[in-house]
Amino acid sequence: MADKNTIKNWFLTGLKPTQAQFWVTWDSFWHKDEKIPITAIDDIENILAEKADAEALTNHVSDAAAHADLFLAKEDKNKKGAVDGYAPLNEFTKLAIDYLNVVNDLVTGGEASLLTAEQGKLLQTQINNINILLASDNVNLDNVQELVDAIETIEMSLSSILVNDLTTGGTTKALTAEMGKTLKGLIDAKQPLLGYTPMNAANIATSFSNPNKNMVPTLQAVEDVLNSVAAPITKTKAEIDALITTNGLVAGATYKITGVHPYLYNDGTNSGTTIFLQALTINTLAKEGHGEFWNPKYEQGVKGFGIWTNLSSYTTSAITGTFNLNENITANNGATGKIYAAVQSNQFIAISGDWVSATSIIGNSSGATANISDIAVKVYFIGSKSIWGGYSWTNVNGNIGSKLDVLSLDSEWTKDAYSSTNYNKTLDVIEYDYINDYISRRYEVEGNNNVICRFGDIGNIGVYESAISVFMFGNPFKASTYKGIGDTKVSNSYYECVNFRGVYSFGCDLKTYSVIQNNDLKALEHLELSYYSRIESNFIFSGMYLLVLYESNIQNNNITRCSIYNNTLRRSHISNNIMDQGSFEVNKLEEGQIVSNTCTKIFNLTHNTITDGSIGGNTVENSTITLNDIINSNLSSTGLVSSLIQNNIFNSSSFTSSTNIISKTLKGLVMDFASINDNVSSATILFGNYSKTAYKRPDGTTKLRYYNNSDVLVIANVTT
Repeated sequence: MADKNTIKNWFLTGLKPTQAQFWVTWDSFWHKDEKIPITAIDDIENILAEKADAEALTNHVSDAAAHADLFLAKEDKNKKGAVDGYAPLNEFTKLAIDYLNVVNDLVTGGEASLLTAEQGKLLQTQINNINILLASDNVNLDNVQELVDAIETIEMSLSSILVNDLTTGGTTKALTAEMGKTLKGLIDAKQPLLGYTPMNAANIATSFSNPNKNMVPTLQAVEDVLNSVAAPITKTKAEIDALITTNGLVAGATYKITGVHPYLYNDGTNSGTTIFLQALTINTLAKEGHGEFWNPKYEQGVKGFGIWTNLSSYTTSAITGTFNLNENITANNGATGKIYAAVQSNQFIAISGDWVSATSIIGNSSGATANISDIAVKVYFIGSKSIWGGYSWTNVNGNIGSKLDVLSLDSEWTKDAYSSTNYNKTLDVIEYDYINDYISRRYEVEGNNNVICRFGDIGNIGVYESAISVFMFGNPFKASTYKGIGDTKVSNSYYECVNFRGVYSFGCDLKTYSVIQNNDLKALEHLELSYYSRIESNFIFSGMYLLVLYESNIQNNNITRCSIYNNTLRRSHISNNIMDQGSFEVNKLEEGQIVSNTCTKIFNLTHNTITDGSIGGNTVENSTITLNDIINSNLSSTGLVSSLIQNNIFNSSSFTSSTNIISKTLKGLVMDFASINDNVSSATILFGNYSKTAYKRPDGTTKLRYYNNSDVLVIANVTT
């Protein structure tokens, strides 16, 4: 364990904490899943010593003689209100009226009775009226009959302007006090729907003391409030259009609008989305509000979350030769199929035959072979449920079927209409573009996923669906399982993860027309893409982490058991690669390229700085390119096999070998405005374990210079 000052010094700007320092940091604090030992609580012994002993307290409670003198002084409640007892006091600390002989009329009389104050008030009113009549100089009110007629006229006038119900309505009418009382009762009755009672001093602290910030009211509670307490006005999109045209909105009212943006989500009923917006004026709606959405019931306890797939699996061994990507294969028993991505992915599409009894495969084009075991063939049955494109589907004929696009399956499946059976209904924050009838933002609170797609962004990005419709909502990331989609920001970009079958995607930030599309991903974490960056058409098995891309591309790759992380790429490309069991990490590329490479089996391209340079056209196997500075340069070869390129400096230079470099180590080379474009496969000085410099003579010839063991400067050809 380390103290706070020690830990802070490890994380000063520019420092890189070690793994051990990270571990010590975490071990220096209590994790919320760990129970704090009672011995670790400061001053616990003194705190407990001030508490009453449980046994003593129990005995005191059951002791009938305890505080006997106090109990004897208390009133005998059995005599309250009884004959020959005493009268109780009401809430005003006065004798209750039930224990007094009170008369509330002017007829009964009684010398031993009390007249109510209300009757005294009535008498005074009558006396005053008489006095007014007697003293009036109005000739129209100089007798009782005229006074009665005037009162009747007033009563008739009141009956014409007062409304004593909640249905008649009227902008020139007044609501009676009784109806106000009724409304108050309705509002109070609806408060418990949100899980709380009307606020008062006693319960307000309790209601807001829950430390769980993720607790939100249920959808049903919100809907009940919107539909009852807030009383939204339900209108179709067409009816809202008419109200806006005629200045007919009620300013301040909340509108529940149905049939909005019908092509964003469509369960087959073309019913559109229901949203809640407030009217700002008589012809203007608020931009921000809430939308009612239906998410399929993703299952985090099931591999792939219950999303449709046609992939079967096996375990390969004894691979001979090299299988092509996505190659058609035939099993030893005649079953046919197709490799999914690389053979090392251990996934395939079963086309025909009995794959369960197969024991080996052969590539139909490459002729490569492999043994297979642990075969699991994907099957669906009639009535089976699956998820695709953000919708629930039901199998029709018991066939696997196929996908038509990112949102649809073929006729072997039927899309389930929205209902609580196959979907979870939720209320998310939205922004709505009324002019274009377009939901431009959807924010999921639970997963902290925020997707913004303005009208027109689709064309700018070069895709055909809204970024909102292709994002996986309803499967929020959970730290307890480390599964799901969370803490993701997509702004004017496109993250096509609606059919994500990996484990998790967390902390990704896509902005300014960046794209992650058509990938099978196991894990993506803390990616930041901006300005036309693309991660596209990849099979990625083991993650990308802490990438920052700026006008960059990582595309058309098959990446298996590889790590691409902690890189900064600007106006750069990593494309058309096949990477297997390799890594591209902790690099900075600015206007550089790593392109068209085949990188397999223990390939590492690490800790490089590449500026205006290129590493391209290589076939790299069992080799490492690491810790080089490549600036305004090109590092390229036909092939690196069991070789190491490390700790070299390439400045405005070019290194290209016309033949494979096999079992060689290139290190300690400085190239400054020089070019090596020769067959160096047999060179010895170039691959020597000492410092050497490649320089360019005035005639354009590239030479090597180095100091021998006698400190004599030696000039040599690069092929020597």
